[in-house]
Amino acid sequence: NLRLRENYQYDFQGRSLRALSIEARRELLAEARRWTAAYRDVDGPSEDGPSEDGPSEDGASEDGQRPIFMAGHQPQLVHPGVWFKNFALDRLARRHGAVAVNLIVDNDTIKGTSTRVPCQSPEAPEAADVAFDAAGETVPYEERRIVDRACFETFGRRAAERIGRLVPDSMVERYWSLAVRRSRETDNLGACLAQSRHELEGRWGLRTLEIPTSRVCRSEPFAWFVAHLLANLDRLRRMHNEIVREYRRANRIRSESHPVPDLAEDGEWLESPFWVWTATDPRRRALFARRLPRGVELTDRASLRVELPLTADAPADRAVERLMGLAAEGVKIRCRTLIGGENQMDRDAQDAGKRPREASRAAPRQRGVAGLDSARARSAASVAGRVRRGASGRRDPHVAGIRGVSVPGDGGARGLVEAVGLR
Repeated sequence: NLRLRENYQYDFQGRSLRALSIEARRELLAEARRWTAAYRDVDGPSEDGPSEDGPSEDGASEDGQRPIFMAGHQPQLVHPGVWFKNFALDRLARRHGAVAVNLIVDNDTIKGTSTRVPCQSPEAPEAADVAFDAAGETVPYEERRIVDRACFETFGRRAAERIGRLVPDSMVERYWSLAVRRSRETDNLGACLAQSRHELEGRWGLRTLEIPTSRVCRSEPFAWFVAHLLANLDRLRRMHNEIVREYRRANRIRSESHPVPDLAEDGEWLESPFWVWTATDPRRRALFARRLPRGVELTDRASLRVELPLTADAPADRAVERLMGLAAEGVKIRCRTLIGGENQMDRDAQDAGKRPREASRAAPRQRGVAGLDSARARSAASVAGRVRRGASGRRDPHVAGIRGVSVPGDGGARGLVEAVGLR
């Protein structure tokens, strides 16, 4: 990847992909440092020392030439298997002299405001739902505020009381005290959950940066990315749908909504791989576009209409300027899972009932559409097959209860932990 990046020759309608990549990396790291420094200490470069760029106030220059190791998840309460990624990310980044960045996927919608807590006795365990906030509108985490402050602030105590007979000294109250403290600074529910969890990780020695998807989507490099895809939406949509249909055929999937739906067409309107919402209506909707004689028109298929001075064969700088100005008008364009992270292809490839080799053969060949990376799917299938099925299929006691994952008895979770140097 590093060698390829140095030789990018692709023209992004007035900007070279190489220059845009460098700018995107620089902005990502600088903004991740600003976000993280608002609630916890930000460590400087690793023990390997600064790069030839020399020192800088925010450490971005030292990071400039280092690889970026990235992970991500929604800012929600997660089970240990998901949380483990953050520890692996930190250790692998240190081992390889990289910068570790965790992406907070706040463009996803909140799925619930309670969590299952084990309770009663070891002899007769049960699970109970404990609410950490009142229900509200189904909106992206970026827009979700704390609705019931009393419910939020007492969650730690109520959860600890429930789990007390099973785990007398659980960490839930210590963690939640950090979340309550963060809520004094921001009423954004996702930010409170993510920042308090990241602060706790910092106390345990993890040196990672974090940044919400929303912050990335406000950057100028992202606006260039959006403009280029919209200018070539007809080609992108055609390639996307061909690959998804090929995947369905190869995996004998009948549902048209898996692994992801086709990008739709309604007359001259084409569906894009982006979400859109407004300050007055924060419910996310698919962004559609159509060609005009001298540009592109965007809509949410409701009240929003935006024109961009954009064509596929001309510089996109004026369209980028227009996209950057939409935030001031209360219009937010955000990436969808298709181009921003894990998708259903990855999850389908991890089907426990499918052998790794079969999943590898079934995955479609890699094609040039961002986010639909079949190499990731094949890799995920191989790893998932080994971890879930294993040689014996026995359940490792070290991970029993984490969504019932079955691993080999002769390594299992301990092998995964040892692989990243955690003890």
